Amino acid sequence: MYKKFSVLLVFALAAALVGNMITSMTGSASPASSSEKEIQLQAEVQRVGIVVTYIPEQSITIVDQDGNPFTFELASPLKIVPEFRASMLATGAFVTIIAPNNVPGGKQIAEGIVIHPDIPNGFPIPTQTFTPSPTETPTATPTEATPSETVTPTGTQIRSTQSVTQTTTPFGATPSPTKTSTIVSKASQTAIVPPSSGGDPVLVGAGDIASCSHNDDEATAKLLDNILGTVFTVGDNVYPDGTYDQFINCYEPTWGRHKSRTQPIPGNHDYHTSGAAGYFQYFNNPPAYYAYNLGSWRIYALNSEIDISATSSEATWLQNDLAANPRLCVLAYWHEPRWSSGSVHGSSSNVQTFWQILYNANAEVVINGHDHEYERFTEMNASGAGVSQGLREFVVGTGGAGLYSFGTILPTSQVHNSETHGVLSLTLHSTSYDWKFVPVAGQTFTDSGSTNCH
Repeated sequence: MYKKFSVLLVFALAAALVGNMITSMTGSASPASSSEKEIQLQAEVQRVGIVVTYIPEQSITIVDQDGNPFTFELASPLKIVPEFRASMLATGAFVTIIAPNNVPGGKQIAEGIVIHPDIPNGFPIPTQTFTPSPTETPTATPTEATPSETVTPTGTQIRSTQSVTQTTTPFGATPSPTKTSTIVSKASQTAIVPPSSGGDPVLVGAGDIASCSHNDDEATAKLLDNILGTVFTVGDNVYPDGTYDQFINCYEPTWGRHKSRTQPIPGNHDYHTSGAAGYFQYFNNPPAYYAYNLGSWRIYALNSEIDISATSSEATWLQNDLAANPRLCVLAYWHEPRWSSGSVHGSSSNVQTFWQILYNANAEVVINGHDHEYERFTEMNASGAGVSQGLREFVVGTGGAGLYSFGTILPTSQVHNSETHGVLSLTLHSTSYDWKFVPVAGQTFTDSGSTNCH
């Protein structure tokens, strides 16, 4: 098996300036032995953060939005994009690191550094920039062209040359062209959705999905092509920053071909763009959090990237909706997992409010992403201890982004895998559910089972 990746970074200047800058980085690996296969399965790392240490020709250390430090050795030659900002590469610079994660020994070697313009107030913190109520429809205001203009997207990562059509449609509707712009994007494919079987509804999806610097999101999108049902996403829909251009160029050609049946939620990378404006514009301004019915089930699509304290609008709405819509079977999904054995993020006490409310309401299932691996837990109580009737959590950060590794495995973790991209498919019966992790082509790991609602 040969591994090939390419990163083509395009920085389009304002209309008054002249020209584009296009920098590409490509690499390939020799056929892998079984011991190397795990390393090669991991896509390249993209880390956005503030530089805390920079030693030219040696190493760079950054801290991300969550305060996590990451250190990379510097490749020679090192690509710095755009070159005119090279002098800004110092402590305090806001950068994206491109580092292929296929180096023997697990080293993190930066092959490219994208230097972003200064951000006066640091990272766009979700709780400070966007806290809409479920009835609000945030309005994104990106620059749009008139019908006769050609648009060159700014801050966009692209893969292959292809002309595509931008469309604006109601949330969940079938796209119809309204305005066209010629852009460079991933090659798009037509979704092949199997005919309805007339059976119980299916909910299928994952999180941590698309980027123009890898192809693994295309592999998981091909799984969706052949699975009937409602598609969910559990955040970090497109990397690195969730801009509208990245959604159009990187998400749209893969998972975007299932947009008309997708019920999404945002993640922290979607909020790298202030207020997650790219996410809301691309998905046609869905509510910040919402609920819907799927068969006899009540489904909650929640937002873990805004204020979720016990007295927040979202927590109050969730409690009220659960009381107003009592169901035997309830499922919820959001980005950050309450429980995780992942070594990068791990368990997040920030979302305990969600977990407590849902446990109190006798909900069945919680699905999260954020940690890029698959993990299934036993049913748990409000404090995360295993019980016979509680909340079962799935972490499915396997939609396409580079996979992480596990740290100490939590005692309630029943199944865990950090080597396989794929999607989680749930068949929702009236009093029970079946689950199955479906791996991408060429992989064999899977996990399946059934549980009654309580």
